[in-house]
Amino acid sequence: MEPSSHPTVHTKKQVKREMERLTMELKLASQGNELRDRLIFITEGTVDKSYGPGVTRREIWTLHNT
Repeated sequence: MEPSSHPTVHTKKQVKREMERLTMELKLASQGNELRDRLIFITEGTVDKSYGPGVTRREIWTLHNT
């Protein structure tokens, strides 16, 4: 989708709704990150032997998600 050559004019109400939507989206993403971080903290010391000695689940998660 290409940007329009004419700027879009939004009402204050539309801008407020979009800001509220984006704020909620950011909060939900942050909560997801917090939950993921807690899970990593809980399992960090656990070793997965299939990746070799001393490799933690956090390191494996990082390998698969970066």
